Amino acid sequence: MRKFALTALLLLPAASAQTVPVIPATPTTAPAAPAAPTPVTPTPVTPTPAATSTAPALTALLLTAPVGASTEFVSTTTSRSSIEDVQVSAAAGSKISEAKLNEARRSLQAAMGELKNMPATTLTGKAFFKVTARDASGQTTLVNTIIQNMPPMAKTGAAKAKSSITMKFTQQIAPDGKVTFKGIESDDPQIAAVFKTLTPEKMQQFATQNGTDFAGVYGKPLTIGEARTSTVNMDAEELMRSLLSAFAGPQGQKLFGDVKASPLQVATTTTYMGQNAQGQYAFETGSRFEPWHISLSVPAPASSAAPLSMNVDLLSAFGKGTATYRADGLPTSISQDTNMKMQMTMIMDGLQVKMTMSMAQSVSMKPR
Repeated sequence: MRKFALTALLLLPAASAQTVPVIPATPTTAPAAPAAPTPVTPTPVTPTPAATSTAPALTALLLTAPVGASTEFVSTTTSRSSIEDVQVSAAAGSKISEAKLNEARRSLQAAMGELKNMPATTLTGKAFFKVTARDASGQTTLVNTIIQNMPPMAKTGAAKAKSSITMKFTQQIAPDGKVTFKGIESDDPQIAAVFKTLTPEKMQQFATQNGTDFAGVYGKPLTIGEARTSTVNMDAEELMRSLLSAFAGPQGQKLFGDVKASPLQVATTTTYMGQNAQGQYAFETGSRFEPWHISLSVPAPASSAAPLSMNVDLLSAFGKGTATYRADGLPTSISQDTNMKMQMTMIMDGLQVKMTMSMAQSVSMKPR
């Protein structure tokens, strides 16, 4: 059980990057003023010459596509993870002998060897954006469906027969461009269980990490080079508990019931870049995550005198992306890159193990 828990914890960030995005979190107390987001230096694309189109120039991008209209994409998600600077020492107050300490160092260094430079994982799939309804007041329902192939290592247990997972993001767009998240679904029971814990605010952050958050695009004046920044504050403690439990299976609640997470702020800047040669409307985004901390403990088996405890500190994290849209508001291409570095400290059996984990993920959606 203990070995399984440690393995699940070490692989959790990489596994979550392949299935669902990392969630930051909303403070229960007033947060400190957010750090200024990384500025996005606009490089406007060359506008389409007026002679190529008789359509009037838009002053704001709105979702006006008719019910039933859709776009389809081929999606590619590449994730890279590495572990470095592994340090093994005696935990505070431990009476472990030097011989046992050296033996533990050799054993853990060997175990971590395969994780230090894990090969990149590339997953392919499909994505769809479809206007499914529009009511009398002009409220438009937009459904984004993502079908992602599963990596071979994930095809175990109940998921062994599944070759892909499906996630569905439902958003409602008002006539003025205001976006309201209505729900996120999945055909995978573990992921669906995590989604059930999401508030509309957390849904928005999920969508942001997938490059499908339209709140910074619809209804905003189309002024080339103008940047708009929004800051999301989220409390992910319960979500992280659900995520850990989902990956650990039936014993998850028992293993990871004691999870503590600090608040995290994420500032996202959206910049309109102009129209490209095809007349599509181009945007760039940049996101910056504030420092974040999570701690948890795993109950000790009868043979051990102390539980396993883990602390994870987010040292740095940022994202950037691009997206283009048709004049009727449906997206035509999306890309999103996310990079993060974390420091992990574990205390178990009188040992303290400290390491640094780096992760990078690139998501692209191109027309089929």
